Amino acid sequence: TYMGKWNKHSLTATAVYEVTKYEERLMGISGKNLLTESVGWWDASMAQSRDVSNGIQNWALVSGVGRVMYNYGDRYQLTGTFRADGSSKFGPDKRWGYFPSGALAWIISDESFLKDYSHIVSYLKLRASIGKTGSQNLGNYDWRTLMGSATYNNAPGIKPSSLGNDILQWESQVQKEIGLDYGFWDDRIRGSIGYYQKKVDNLLYSDPVPYSSSFSSVTQNIGSLKKNGFEF
Repeated sequence: TYMGKWNKHSLTATAVYEVTKYEERLMGISGKNLLTESVGWWDASMAQSRDVSNGIQNWALVSGVGRVMYNYGDRYQLTGTFRADGSSKFGPDKRWGYFPSGALAWIISDESFLKDYSHIVSYLKLRASIGKTGSQNLGNYDWRTLMGSATYNNAPGIKPSSLGNDILQWESQVQKEIGLDYGFWDDRIRGSIGYYQKKVDNLLYSDPVPYSSSFSSVTQNIGSLKKNGFEF
């Protein structure tokens, strides 16, 4: 983080770099028809039939964020942010998502024409913003077709266990907002009013596919969603 101030100008710049890695390993043993439960917990070989399962899964996320905040005379504020995220949950050509945002604010109560009314209007701020965010809310391996174990005529084998989609990409949301924050009579009464507009594109959704494909669903980017309203 860098901070600087010159006369009525002030500037704060922040850069963040983050790497997240997650790994899970598991193993399970189950037995049926144990002679006695108290011994069976520790000796699965006493069970009449036994099942063993194991697995491993992992994912990783690399993120970089840059933000600049500018302030003039404690009245005019400008903020710009840019974020880039790379996730292993998407295919090699679709892993990176880029999410910019910007905001403006004007603290009207600090203007000279309202100084004589400061006992009534203690705080008044007009703000507007627009920004884009992303979601990677999907399985660790939805982008690729996976194989699983199978038996055929009592012989071990493998078969496709899930249908992949290597063109999956980040779900994105763009939000616009304009609002007014206020305080009256030394902030004894405080509140805000605003109007917002949200649009989500490339929704991540598990979409049914014909059973003739040997699968029931596949994760896809389909549809969009719009919302807008007032907040008080």
